[in-house]
Amino acid sequence: MIVRPTVPFAGCDGVGKNASRDLGVDEDILSEVLAVEREIGVKLDAERQAAREWLDRTRSEIEQAKLSELTALKASVAREEEAAKTAAHDKAAAILQQARTEAERIRRLENARLIPIVRHDVLVITQGRAT
Repeated sequence: MIVRPTVPFAGCDGVGKNASRDLGVDEDILSEVLAVEREIGVKLDAERQAAREWLDRTRSEIEQAKLSELTALKASVAREEEAAKTAAHDKAAAILQQARTEAERIRRLENARLIPIVRHDVLVITQGRAT
């Protein structure tokens, strides 16, 4: 907004020859203000465009980071799952081996106890004596 002075400049009564000179000055100032406004508008548009580009780049970088992290997490889960399967398999194999060992020990123990009884019974049968 242009404010006109309430007191005229020296030699200017607001009318006539000096008044047209004042209008020319006002038009020059108005032209400068409009030029500055246009320049500000252009700079503002450029800043908006730069902000949009930065936002697009940042979104893209975040999306890439998210995908990268997701891929890393999937690989980690796969490794952990494989490790858990291997550990479970090894534990099951150890349990089976322990069961086999225990079964063999029991089998041998039974044989060790039964053999003297069977021999005695066989002798009794072969000699024809009853107990």
